[in-house]
Amino acid sequence: MVYEARDSDLSALRFGVSPLSELCLSLRVLRAPTTYPVPAGWHAHVARQVGDLDLELLTALVNQRLGTPDFLNPRPELPLPRLCDELQTVATLPADAIELDLEDLWPENRPEVLRGPMPALRGRILAQVQAYWDRCFSPFWPAFRSVLRADIRHRSTQIADHGLRHMLDALTPSLTFDGTRLACDNRVGTSYEAAIAGRGLVLVPSLFTLNISYPAVARSSPTLIYPARGHGNLHTLTARADDHLTALVGDVRAQLLSTLSEPRTTKELALLLGKTSSAVNQQLRSLTAAGLLDTTRDGRSVLYGLSDLGSRLVRPT
Repeated sequence: MVYEARDSDLSALRFGVSPLSELCLSLRVLRAPTTYPVPAGWHAHVARQVGDLDLELLTALVNQRLGTPDFLNPRPELPLPRLCDELQTVATLPADAIELDLEDLWPENRPEVLRGPMPALRGRILAQVQAYWDRCFSPFWPAFRSVLRADIRHRSTQIADHGLRHMLDALTPSLTFDGTRLACDNRVGTSYEAAIAGRGLVLVPSLFTLNISYPAVARSSPTLIYPARGHGNLHTLTARADDHLTALVGDVRAQLLSTLSEPRTTKELALLLGKTSSAVNQQLRSLTAAGLLDTTRDGRSVLYGLSDLGSRLVRPT
């Protein structure tokens, strides 16, 4: 797939996070459980919670090539829209638009569970998506969101320090940019060329894509979904603590220090380490009081990063 971009398109490029899109992409894990390196704690939680859900319907929203319908992968028009607002948008879409997206998802052999009168089918889909969110996704969303926002901070810093082209080149090996064309190499995705032509391009980090994902058809709003930075390490620690560091400060604090290769929030660290936020926060306070960590604010979030002393301790020269 190729997006043709003018200078004005590139200058208007922005980032966003969509809770509905991330939820929909996570359905891939139900169809291919070992494909995506998501936290083991989330896997275990989902396994306990899905019993009363309509798994036949939910897994039918992912085709054999792990594609998902565009109407459940909305482009975020705000930096971080609310799930309820995105679901309301789906509820008011023309029935023909949803039917067309399902035809694109399943051009043949559409599962029977995705057939029938659109008002009733849409209602079942929305009800099951909401139930899946409530039972399986909502408890983990603050931590997932923290990881995604941390990725956006990193990409924004890349643009500020090195320019847009550097950021795009570093996004994923599946994306190449020659100055006017953004080419996406996805062997299981659809193939088309489309001009952005003033429609705007939004980059969306995700924990549930392995290379680059994009809308199934050219008519959809230009969007590129890419792997969030470090997502491949979410099932384990981001870094193994040095034995000497562990002996000095203890296992948990050594894990925290070794994971802070960049500033992170309490919720993000809790997800990465498989700990509760309260337990992580207690250790962060102790490490900050000892002068090993510095704190900065990003909106409402507090970011913890290694101080000069902490950096020398973790990475002695």
